[in-house]
Amino acid sequence: MGGPADPELVAAGGQLPDQVRESPVVGIAASLGAHPDGSATFLGRGTGFEILTPADAQRFGLPNVSVVAGALTEQDGPDGTITSLLLHGHIQVDVCAALS
Repeated sequence: MGGPADPELVAAGGQLPDQVRESPVVGIAASLGAHPDGSATFLGRGTGFEILTPADAQRFGLPNVSVVAGALTEQDGPDGTITSLLLHGHIQVDVCAALS
């Protein structure tokens, strides 16, 4: 019996590679597809958190930290950068604005 396949290797912080870019989710149906080139596609539906870097928040026109509802599709490149982010729904709470 061999060890885990490459996609199961542990990343920095003791997480599996497919867990490194995941946002916490609450009451959301989600799936993550890992592609042979190292990229990944996250599909989510329901209510969950989205946490973005300031640069990604500006690029996609979303808050840095938010509670979102609806359908979310995120595509990440092999290096972990977000290459596409589509929200078909709405932002329930801009967490940073709510805390300020």
